Amino acid sequence: MTLRRGTTGSGLTEKATLRWDLNEDRENPEVVSALEAAGLDGLIASIERACRGPLLDAGLPSSHGCYAYKTSGEWKPWADEDWLAGWGIANTVEPLAQAKGIAKDSPAGLAAAMMDRVHWIRDNQARGDHARAALFAYYLGVLRAESRIKLEHERVWITGKTIHKAGKDSRKGRSQAERVTAVNALCNGPAPIKKTAAFAIIAEQEGVTAKAIEADYYSPRKRPKRGD
Repeated sequence: MTLRRGTTGSGLTEKATLRWDLNEDRENPEVVSALEAAGLDGLIASIERACRGPLLDAGLPSSHGCYAYKTSGEWKPWADEDWLAGWGIANTVEPLAQAKGIAKDSPAGLAAAMMDRVHWIRDNQARGDHARAALFAYYLGVLRAESRIKLEHERVWITGKTIHKAGKDSRKGRSQAERVTAVNALCNGPAPIKKTAAFAIIAEQEGVTAKAIEADYYSPRKRPKRGD
């Protein structure tokens, strides 16, 4: 059976899907990866692999351990004598990232935070506190979603926000409804004038083009009645 790719959802919540026949495709690497991520241990392993690159790129350890670190961002494997030398101690990566001044929502910051939750999941599982392990698994899921939004969708979101803001900023003076009222007042006043002349007058008052006033006047948000 050929693997079938698709998507589910839309926009920020759109996800890639993969369909296969388990009997025929169980050796396919993509199927193996999908099956691995279907369980908590496999999902954690896949997250650890994804976090490794951003952590190493930021000069941080890519696995849990016992680390000595300073507020300047320097870190090293912990040694007993480091207590006397004024080093801090960390069992997870996130404190080291914070000491380096790495933003929490940067690729390395998100990776460090996810690695911390992985550590606490495993720590609580080892101690038999499965309720607390499940709580940290929930936090890990939230961070994974935030990471996907930040790294995969933020650029498009910023573009859309910029376009939306530019549209608002380009409007000067009256609102759309106020422009319609102003045009009608000129056209139906004591000395009526044509709409094209009214568009030009309002445009000059506001410092925009007559076409902008005309577009607002005939906007679907307010269709003028026949005879206006």
